[in-house]
Amino acid sequence: MLLRFGKIIFWIYYHLFYRLRVVGWENVPKAGGVILCSNHISYNDPIVLCLVSKRVVHMVAKKQLFTNRFFGFLLRKLNAIPVNREKADMATYKAVTKVLLDGGVVGIFSQGTRMKDFDSKDAKAGVALFAMKGSADVVPVYIDTTYRFFSRITVRFGKPVDLEAYRGVKLKTEGLAEAADKIMGEIGKLAEKGA
Repeated sequence: MLLRFGKIIFWIYYHLFYRLRVVGWENVPKAGGVILCSNHISYNDPIVLCLVSKRVVHMVAKKQLFTNRFFGFLLRKLNAIPVNREKADMATYKAVTKVLLDGGVVGIFSQGTRMKDFDSKDAKAGVALFAMKGSADVVPVYIDTTYRFFSRITVRFGKPVDLEAYRGVKLKTEGLAEAADKIMGEIGKLAEKGA
């Protein structure tokens, strides 16, 4: 109920003050575990990603956002998953893989934090680990906008990244890093397409 109400409010807001454009949604599998792996330039990004998605998205968000009792309650009601960005977090790992194994969608920002410029070399291996352990497809996403009022927000969804070479084998740090680099490379290709 809260999720549906919030989506309506944000839908009105973002359509009043921005020009939303979605490209490539057909690339997102209609069923099964999926990771939407996106660049991250603003606090608006998770809202926009959830808003344009036709499937419910469980966004991974830094745990500091959950410290406020009310805001933390709201985030959990909106299916957000807290993550400790400073160290390995077993609770996050279990929560994310459960969503994926149950056939859900998880939203992850590829660079781990907000960055004005996208750098395909700045890969975080966590997304590859989640994809392997959660048996999930990884769909690259690029959010192209300045978020200035009345500007265009273009959200591009690419085709699922081919990670078959990394599945079913014991992955070491190097393998996970390689898989993460491949994911980042696909996001980079979406970034090059322009608005």
